[in-house]
Amino acid sequence: MRKKLWSALAAIAAGGASAAAQSPAPIMPAPMPMSPAGMGMAMPMPTNGGQLPMSLPPGYQDPNQVFPGAGGPPGYGGPPPGYGGGEPGYPQGVHGEQKWADPFGGGIDPQGVNSRLAPQFWFTTEYFLGFAKSQPARFPFVVTSAPAAGGILGATSTTVLHAMSDLGYNLFSGARFDAGWYRDEGRRFGWNLGGFFTETKSNTYSISSDGSGQPLLARPFINAATNLPDVLLASFPTFASGGIQVDTSSMAWGAEGGPIINLYRSCPEDVALWNINLITGFRYLEVREDMNFNSTSVILPGNSVAFDGKIYGQDSRIAISDNFDTRNSFYGGQIGLNTELRLNRWFLSSTAKVAVGVVNERIDINGFSVLSGPGSTNVSVARAGLFANSTNIGRYNEDRFAVVPEVHVNLGYTWRSWLTTSIGYNFLYLSRAARPGDQFSEIVNPANVPTSPNFGIGAGIATPNPLGTQSSYWLQGVNFAITMRY
Repeated sequence: MRKKLWSALAAIAAGGASAAAQSPAPIMPAPMPMSPAGMGMAMPMPTNGGQLPMSLPPGYQDPNQVFPGAGGPPGYGGPPPGYGGGEPGYPQGVHGEQKWADPFGGGIDPQGVNSRLAPQFWFTTEYFLGFAKSQPARFPFVVTSAPAAGGILGATSTTVLHAMSDLGYNLFSGARFDAGWYRDEGRRFGWNLGGFFTETKSNTYSISSDGSGQPLLARPFINAATNLPDVLLASFPTFASGGIQVDTSSMAWGAEGGPIINLYRSCPEDVALWNINLITGFRYLEVREDMNFNSTSVILPGNSVAFDGKIYGQDSRIAISDNFDTRNSFYGGQIGLNTELRLNRWFLSSTAKVAVGVVNERIDINGFSVLSGPGSTNVSVARAGLFANSTNIGRYNEDRFAVVPEVHVNLGYTWRSWLTTSIGYNFLYLSRAARPGDQFSEIVNPANVPTSPNFGIGAGIATPNPLGTQSSYWLQGVNFAITMRY
């Protein structure tokens, strides 16, 4: 037994010595599978029938499958169904992909049933209701008094009937139109064309005496020869009957156009959707205004009047007219920003623009005095009124630097993807304008007035000439708009 044990131990020792006499073999790791491209490491091969051991994350798309309605090139999977929030009438994607949902609230339509191309054309029409800056009236235009006071300003019984302050035009009506299109499908670059106009709004004052010349009516001025108040009578009890009319009108219109560049458009999955556009181009603005003074007198029996250096008797009719017309035409380059915020169907948009250029101011001044005899058989015409006379009658033009800023704010609602309505506020400003009420002086030399006994023969007296005086002009109000997009 002991002999067998020692024989086994000897055999084990001999085998170990033989193994130690040989070089050890290196241990090699099992080879890893390579990627199809032959580069990099690949995931271990699945052992469950060719399926990955873990499930895919929700919304995963095969990169070799084109997602319906995504509008991308082959191989582009696009977002999963429901991505984008589907704001009413708002394009999908950061860059305005081509499909959008209609009706509302569906996000991207995977099947393309209710989807269509994002709109590239729009048209907006607005109704405007607002105010324009009042016409300057720096002194009274029509007065009355007791006959003894003669209508002279400062007398106890003299009362100013018209132009106690600047002349307002009350509410203006107008319209605005805006149209445009995006040249590219991504809606990043487009063109815009718009314009507006207002009605011609008037402020008219008229008053007449009775057949006996009651009450006294007169147009006041400052006599340049005496530097004291004086009047041009239209009616005077028992001497002449007559009336006075003062009216002024104003209107504006304009046009603009140029490129639109989209600077920013938020992702459609955002709760608040922002859109910011840069507006550039050209702007034209025109403001037309006038101010007219008309007075008539009929000489009563037993009286006479001087006209154009001659004396005329009863029943003679005298009409005196002063006309001041201005047209301000602005031409300039424009730049601005349009910002829009959308929350579901509601949106708030604001536009701020400024145009810089030249305004051409044209001033036309005319004055006429006409005397007609009984039966209108005798007519005499003198080219002069009261404020419009030989010192300022004519046409005048001047170009000046001007700035036109405009602010437009709208709150609106999206009824359909192609239809929105809104209400807003608009303010337009012209920094330089020649306005009729600034173009004449209340200081008049009687020798320039046809009804003065000294007409044409009085000494030349220097009088102020405010021709070319400038002020600003503004137009503001509320607007009601409808916008259609295609």
